Amino acid sequence: MLNRIFGNLAEKVMLKQQLDFGFPGFPLLRIKYLKHHFYIYGFFFKKPFRILRISERLVNDRYLCRQNDLLLSAWSGYSADDRPGILFIANNLQAVGGVETRLKYFIKQLSRSGFRVFIITEAECNLCFSDSEESRLAELKFNASNFSVSLEKIIRQLHINIVEFQFKTAEYLKYLDLDALKRAAVCGCTIHFKGRLPLKKIRQLDYRIFISERLRLWYPVLPDGKIFCNGTVKMPEYWQFKEQKKALYIARLGRKQMPVMRQFIEFCQNNSLDFDIAGDGKDEKFLKKMKVQISRKYGFDPARFIGKINTVEFLQHHAANYLFAAGVGQVIIECAMCGMPVLVLSEAGLSDATFVTPENYRFFRKRNFTINRQPEIPRSTTLERIPEYASLRNEILKDRDIANITANYIEFIRKYGK
Repeated sequence: MLNRIFGNLAEKVMLKQQLDFGFPGFPLLRIKYLKHHFYIYGFFFKKPFRILRISERLVNDRYLCRQNDLLLSAWSGYSADDRPGILFIANNLQAVGGVETRLKYFIKQLSRSGFRVFIITEAECNLCFSDSEESRLAELKFNASNFSVSLEKIIRQLHINIVEFQFKTAEYLKYLDLDALKRAAVCGCTIHFKGRLPLKKIRQLDYRIFISERLRLWYPVLPDGKIFCNGTVKMPEYWQFKEQKKALYIARLGRKQMPVMRQFIEFCQNNSLDFDIAGDGKDEKFLKKMKVQISRKYGFDPARFIGKINTVEFLQHHAANYLFAAGVGQVIIECAMCGMPVLVLSEAGLSDATFVTPENYRFFRKRNFTINRQPEIPRSTTLERIPEYASLRNEILKDRDIANITANYIEFIRKYGK
């Protein structure tokens, strides 16, 4: 019935990437597509209001299933060898981020250690991975009713030994028949976020990995989870204190990150520091408008938005130009590895921000270098202690060298690859 009502509008979204269009015969109604849902909304005195939300799966399942069948056919000629195979599943891979950086390092080392590595991501949601000598990429429509069957076919066809879900969100898990998948391969997961999870299904998995101690404590019903933290490559000490007058902010730039970016700008202006802002985002229209508005509001040249960078490569050439770097998570690890002082920002406001110091390092290592209203964490934002903040590189080397983390991870999963 829903397919008849919507006609070919759903296929327009999938094929032409249209996100907002008119409802045939009803000029005051519009249909909007956002995050696997169709929204029907109308107008009252030119103001929009939502009438109905419908899952893409209900509206357009036939088309989604057909796409999965086509995507599967691309793998039909691939022949597996005797090496153990591991399949990573992530619904959305961005150009930058902690999950993506971690996967790239793990894939490289797994390939060198004799594993065949595969990645499945949601079709049209992958921005940074592609086929290479180290891994092969497949795309599926996670929202299709044949997603679980398609996944099982890939596992059997490619002789996959281990399937590991990378959970930034776990909504798609409800579409999977885990019993059938577990008959085909060992199934585990890495949990990257704090939020609602289908814990009953996750307990069915053969193993669970957390990226921080704090995250494991957040899920007390999963006490057997292993911890393999995020890390980065070992780097020389590029930074030295030379009374620099400029700071660096690195982040994915989107609507959610705006409050944190404003904190950084205000901190720099309060301390008479110049600054650069590195990063990009998916919404180019929003980014263009945001850069103009923010630069006008705070009175700086929009050229201070320096765009997307490869953090490790950028630090190699430019770390010495900055007094400190600011951000959260993976950015903090990478900048501290080359000896830079690092400022951890918070969604709670500038009063919640702090440099990573000898006093609070043990707190941050448990929380993957994020902060949000934890009063027990000692805070310091005084610039007079900058040389002292830079003394933590040895701790980062000990805890976050990705070579050691990956070696321990491979030792852990090798028993499942037999």
